[in-house]
Amino acid sequence: MQGDWTGNIESTNTNGSWILPFSGNTVTPSTGPNAAHSGSNYVYYEASGNTTDTASLISPAIDLTLATSEAELSFWMHAYGASISTLRIGVSNSATGPFTTLATHLGQVQTAGSDAWNKYGVRLDAYVGQTIFVEFNYYSTGGFAADMAIDLVQVETCAIPPVCYVDLGNDTTICSIDALTLDADTGNVSYAWGVDGVNTGDTTQMITLDTTVLGGNGTYSVIVTTTNLANGCNASDTVLVQFEDCATCSVDLGNDTTICSIDTLTLDADTGNVYYAWEIDGVNTGDTTQMITLDSTVLGGNGTYVVTVTTTNLVNACVTMDTINVTFSVCTGTNVYRENMTIGVQPNPNKGVFTINVNTSDVKELNITVMNVQGQTVF
Repeated sequence: MQGDWTGNIESTNTNGSWILPFSGNTVTPSTGPNAAHSGSNYVYYEASGNTTDTASLISPAIDLTLATSEAELSFWMHAYGASISTLRIGVSNSATGPFTTLATHLGQVQTAGSDAWNKYGVRLDAYVGQTIFVEFNYYSTGGFAADMAIDLVQVETCAIPPVCYVDLGNDTTICSIDALTLDADTGNVSYAWGVDGVNTGDTTQMITLDTTVLGGNGTYSVIVTTTNLANGCNASDTVLVQFEDCATCSVDLGNDTTICSIDTLTLDADTGNVYYAWEIDGVNTGDTTQMITLDSTVLGGNGTYVVTVTTTNLVNACVTMDTINVTFSVCTGTNVYRENMTIGVQPNPNKGVFTINVNTSDVKELNITVMNVQGQTVF
């Protein structure tokens, strides 16, 4: 029990009230104990006014939320005095009541102030899992010899221990563009976070990390402390977090294309931080480089080329592929077609007078050489 007792309480001898704390003999002769049962202080009802009164003594909150099955209230009582009247023990979920009476005591027990105190118990099993308040309600019917005293009030139960365990998971590596949330979920605790031995100032159950938090990389730690004062404990855990740049999981070899048989074509599978495997028409070429250069001597040149790329970054390892159809054409005759270019000669054959038509979308400068059938340059 924590906090202050409430009700009809006074610190000095006031008729019709509980006197708390008090030590030694009560003021009125022939009633009350000579001393406390435990320690030096106790609480008692002062009946010196010889009047009919009712006084309430209400405990602080009693937390039974962690109790498993049973609970019991115990207290020591000294009831010496010919006018000892009625004590009712009640329970409520509120300090202001109403209180349900669980036990009642009537009349004198001890016959002298020096007599030993008696211990009493009240079962609280019905209130397991709740927070309750206990009321000692004393009704005096009049008479000076009615000083009833109470000492060493206790509530005992078998409780679920607080969680003294926390697990932040395994060490991890994530992409630098991502964020990571660390969760120290244990419940009913306070939290203190740190990174590389430096307190971050965070006191929440969860924290979210990215590359802006001390550069992101580091060994993060959390200490959790239970707030249950009955059996509080603490636990800690650490996790190493690293942020890395992640490889691109895409590749583009471009559009299908046709080129002259005397030319070459370089295929570039630029993705970075990957392994490469090249094929043509389902046959592995043995190439493992980012780029390969094709000409008409590579399996005849023509074919469907495939590249498979596999990232080596373990953060987001992935596999992707792309294909391209490449055709090598013998560039002879009057009409030659190349990517983004068409060349035509009219008339053909001719006697030395002819027109060359060139249609292109991307060539700024063009050099033209004309040779005869003997391979001699004539223009």
